[in-house]
Amino acid sequence: MELGKYLYFIFVVIFFVCITCSVGYLNDSKVNCLQGPDFWCLNETTELLCNFHNKTIGLCGYTNKQCQIKTGDDFCKSAPPAQQQPALEFNGGLTGVDDDYFSYYILSLYWPPSSCPQRYNETTDLLRYFCSPYTDLGQPGSERLALHGLWPTFSTGGNYQGWPQFCSSQFQDWSSCHINGDLCPWKNTSRSDFSQGNYEYCLASENVDDCLINGREILEPERERLKVLAPGYLNKFNLFINHEWTKHGSCCSSTFRHNISNYLTHMLDLADMVTRPGSLTYQSVNIFISNCGTIVS
Repeated sequence: MELGKYLYFIFVVIFFVCITCSVGYLNDSKVNCLQGPDFWCLNETTELLCNFHNKTIGLCGYTNKQCQIKTGDDFCKSAPPAQQQPALEFNGGLTGVDDDYFSYYILSLYWPPSSCPQRYNETTDLLRYFCSPYTDLGQPGSERLALHGLWPTFSTGGNYQGWPQFCSSQFQDWSSCHINGDLCPWKNTSRSDFSQGNYEYCLASENVDDCLINGREILEPERERLKVLAPGYLNKFNLFINHEWTKHGSCCSSTFRHNISNYLTHMLDLADMVTRPGSLTYQSVNIFISNCGTIVS
């Protein structure tokens, strides 16, 4: 049986608990805002301090479809049955919150698929398969764990598990890149099976500039490293980098000086550091592959 099938959806997640680079621009009174809703929702004072009181946000949870819209104050004060979970037990993503208010990063890596299907639906399958010509067996992107993304994440006090997504900054509000943004001109966007993946494919194929990165400017200077470290980023329409920047990078935008190239370079540096031959991750994966090979060959 093909080993690739066993490794197809393996993800390695590495936690970076310190974000000192994000603290520099905050005054002492706002440092606690980095905790996220655990702190924002303590009382009206903290809501105002962290610019959350009148913020329009999407309570998206784990869904990849349209989600409930509330103000920050309504979110903090709501309880079942007004929403499924009270604020401090809410799980999932909050759309449209301010950038650089988060507690730590998650560096997400995946094992590239050893072969891509000859035909697959780009609208729904691209982000799931992480395919590109460089992930096939024998290609440079098939030899070690590959970069998925670098994700800002809130603190996890109590039962709360969540992250910011499609954030806003002083330069740009990226919340319209979420499916609730209603930028797609297609007529089928109201269908129940129309997802975030469909929405992003629509924006890319229809050249909706609000949510598209300049592939030539951002990806081409890093093409050789991308072939090895993030082969999925070299696919049609730049859907992968569009998704990672608008959903996650926008939420640490100030940290990277609102520069997508800077964000990509740091992600590749981190991915290279933890996956290069001789690294603990590289050695562990090779041990796992060897063991699987003796079991399934």
